Amino acid sequence: MHRASLFNIVKPYLAACVALTLTVTLSASACFFSKLALHWSAALWFSLISALIIISIQIARTEKNIKNYSDQLLISKERLTNEIKHRLWAEKTASESKIKSLFIDENIPVMLAYFNSDSRCRYHNRIFRRWFGLKPDQIDGRLLKEFSNEEFFSDIQNCIEEILAGKTVHNERILKSTKGFPYIFTEQYLPHLDNKGKTIGFYTLHTPRAQGKNRVSSENNKTDNSTQPIPNKSNEILTKDNINLQQITQISKSGITSTRIAQAIEDGEFNLYCQKIKPIKPYDTSASQHYEILIRMHEEENNLMPPGSFLPLVDQFKMMSKLDRWIVNYIIQ
Repeated sequence: MHRASLFNIVKPYLAACVALTLTVTLSASACFFSKLALHWSAALWFSLISALIIISIQIARTEKNIKNYSDQLLISKERLTNEIKHRLWAEKTASESKIKSLFIDENIPVMLAYFNSDSRCRYHNRIFRRWFGLKPDQIDGRLLKEFSNEEFFSDIQNCIEEILAGKTVHNERILKSTKGFPYIFTEQYLPHLDNKGKTIGFYTLHTPRAQGKNRVSSENNKTDNSTQPIPNKSNEILTKDNINLQQITQISKSGITSTRIAQAIEDGEFNLYCQKIKPIKPYDTSASQHYEILIRMHEEENNLMPPGSFLPLVDQFKMMSKLDRWIVNYIIQ
């Protein structure tokens, strides 16, 4: 094998070596041998011409191979360039799609999460985190029962077999937030199936839903038929053991109840800011100064809710006078 590889290396140069040897021989015979047999001279010239022809063929074949290799390299370069452009476009499209998806997931007013077949959380949006008052690393990869309360976990656990069997489950119930405020939710549990039709996980969607007083009362009668008749009081206090649905007399589309507004006013869960009012034209510096009072409402996770999100609800629940009195008292103090 070593000899064969050595021969392949030397082979392209054999014709050139033979031609060079014949040329030197013919030159030497012309200089040193005045009389050379005619048949030897003819044989040498024939061999030289044959060697030159072989060299020409080798050169033509080499040029052809070089041209083929150049064409192949050019095609490969164009293909690689197109693949790079396609990859960059795909990465850009994927990045934009991811940003849009995250924007939608993080801003829709729905608690959205994804769990695998072992009930470990693999995805959750901002509303889902806010409900439990947890950070992302306190939810990622954890079991549902490790970070959720018994009230939230029990309903999913009761229908987990149906979900893993590929059935979509719908439900409606009232849940209390970490601060104890009740919200009415429409729940959906959607199974995630692979190519073989096997359930590998499920999505949970909890949508806040506004309901009228009569419907809330009728659902309360369905859930607890053994309790005594409940008086018609809109501000009745919740007990620790039972959630009194009569208290939730009004619920906004954003899920804020009248009880939540009243509690915020009573506990002073607002931040006030002053903004100086200056005229466009120059004015007397000795004149009295004017300020505009800006208000923000406390939200879960130490966030602040803008006035456009809760002032219309304050007006709708007819609590604007209470809020005005609280603001005036706070400013005077």
